[in-house]
Amino acid sequence: KKSTSKVALKWKKVAGAAGYQIYMKTNSGTYKKIKTITNGTTVSYVKSGLTQGYRYSFKVRAYKKLSNNTVYGSFCGSKTVRMGIAKPSKITLKQVSKTKVKITFPKVAGVSGYEVSMKYSSGNKYKKVATLTKSSKNVYIKTGLKKGRTYTFKVRAYKVVNGKKYYSSYTNLKKITLK
Repeated sequence: KKSTSKVALKWKKVAGAAGYQIYMKTNSGTYKKIKTITNGTTVSYVKSGLTQGYRYSFKVRAYKKLSNNTVYGSFCGSKTVRMGIAKPSKITLKQVSKTKVKITFPKVAGVSGYEVSMKYSSGNKYKKVATLTKSSKNVYIKTGLKKGRTYTFKVRAYKVVNGKKYYSSYTNLKKITLK
């Protein structure tokens, strides 16, 4: 299970295990131990503080104490997840002139920027009308619109990771008819 910043890990209990070790790697890095669970009946762990858009791989192994030694089992097969991108929670529209609409939305922490898409009338497809390249830029004014038309807008956030863009889902759709 994942969100934009945490992953819930679960595995099957190993009979006789004293506990488990959890290893993680980021993108194409190397595995590092992130947690030792000291209870053999605990078979889940939540890793938080992860970065949006990054890919993380996890693997788990059981261990048992024998005399003065610790014996480790084999690692389970690794599981990889790409973290989601948080989307702006909503958008608001305001007509600022006969041909301009101001689109405003809450800033999203940790993203690279936003894309604004628009369509007019129900039969048309959405078209990207702006790419805002700073996460602090949460206002866009769309110009060149026509009085009397109804326009629908939506916004999504994106994050650039290793030169590739990863996107959030779109916000709610918001309509405005120019007066």
